[in-house]
Amino acid sequence: MNENDSAVLALAGRLIDPADAVEERFPLASEDRVRNDMAEVFREYRIQLIVSSAACGADLLALDVAREMSVPSLVVLPQPKARFRLESVSGRPGSWTPIFDLIIEDATQRGCLLTIRPPASESPYRAATREIIRQARRAAASRRAPLVAIAVWEGKERGKDDHTAAFLRSASDAGAMILPYIDTLHTRIR
Repeated sequence: MNENDSAVLALAGRLIDPADAVEERFPLASEDRVRNDMAEVFREYRIQLIVSSAACGADLLALDVAREMSVPSLVVLPQPKARFRLESVSGRPGSWTPIFDLIIEDATQRGCLLTIRPPASESPYRAATREIIRQARRAAASRRAPLVAIAVWEGKERGKDDHTAAFLRSASDAGAMILPYIDTLHTRIR
C-alpha cells in the first residue's frame, strides 16, 4: 500500500463476552484500549470507508470510531434490525443498545444500511461475513482504493464455526491486505 493511499476497510471480530463467560475472548474491560487501537488503525491506513456488521463489541466500537472520525460506513446486517439487536447487541455487559440505535439510524438516513436475507440453509452470520467482504471489495474497486481487512479478536480460532477466522480467510481470498489484528485480550495490535 502506498503511503498516499486511503483504504477501504472490511472489519469483523468478537462480541463482548457475556457476564457468565467461561472463556474470555473480549472482556468489557478491554473496550477502551480496543477503541484506541481502532482509531490508530483508522489514522495509519487513512480509512475512507468501513464495511462491517453492527454487533456489540468489535463492530460497534469500529463503527463508533468511524462516526467520531467522520469516516463513512456501510453496515451489513444478517437479519432485520430488531431481531439482530435482540440477538447480537442487547444482553451483554456495557451500553451497546444506544450506540447500535445511533449507528443504525445514521446508516439508514444515509442509505448505507444493507440487510441481507440468507437462505435458511446458511448461517446468517456467515452470509453477513461474505457480504461485508463483497461490499468492501466493490467499494474499493469503485474508489480505486486498496482493500484492507482486520479482525478484532484474541487470535485464536475456536473451531469450524468461527466467523472471525472465516472472515480472515475470505478476505485474504478476495485479495484484501490483512492488517495485524487488534487483540481483545492482551496487547495492542499483533
